[in-house]
Amino acid sequence: MFDQVLLRPRLTDQLTHLEILVGDGTEEFVTAENKPRGNLVSDHLPILFELNL
Repeated sequence: MFDQVLLRPRLTDQLTHLEILVGDGTEEFVTAENKPRGNLVSDHLPILFELNL
C-alpha cells in the first residue's frame, strides 16, 4: 500500500501513531490479498496519525 503522510523532517520525532485503516467496522476496504477494493471504495485508504506537538 502506498498511501502516505508527509512531514517535515523536524516533525518526525513528534509522530506518535500511524495506522492505515483497512475498514470502518462495517465495510472492509481491502481484499484478502490486502489490495484496495476499488470497486466499492477509493483505492486511497484513509490514514490515522497522531502528532505530539
